[in-house]
Amino acid sequence: MIQPVLLSLLTVFLFILPIPGTIALRYGLLLCLVVATLVLAGRERSVWRHRVSALRPFIAWHGVLLAWFLGQAVLISPERAWALKEIRGQWLPAVICAVVGFGVALLPRLDRDLTRERVLTY
Repeated sequence: MIQPVLLSLLTVFLFILPIPGTIALRYGLLLCLVVATLVLAGRERSVWRHRVSALRPFIAWHGVLLAWFLGQAVLISPERAWALKEIRGQWLPAVICAVVGFGVALLPRLDRDLTRERVLTY
């Protein structure tokens, strides 16, 4: 049941994303997507552990890159507050979207009929 909800929320999120003036709606949908992804991860723990292991190098490099940005903002940047605000304003939503993308990509296979129905509906 959660998989169709997750895919539907993702479809609405991708539709709303380019529309200007919908920032609160974007963040609300993103929060719902994160919750749905975490619920699905909790239900399918063994499948997710196996699939997440393949993403460990990418996750590690992403963590190193984020740590580098934070280190530059705190230690090197002459305008620390502005640099941290930019990281929080641009990178944090991007990282959350990446987590949701990983969650959707790691979904257990859906039935072919359900997938076909979603493609034809949207």
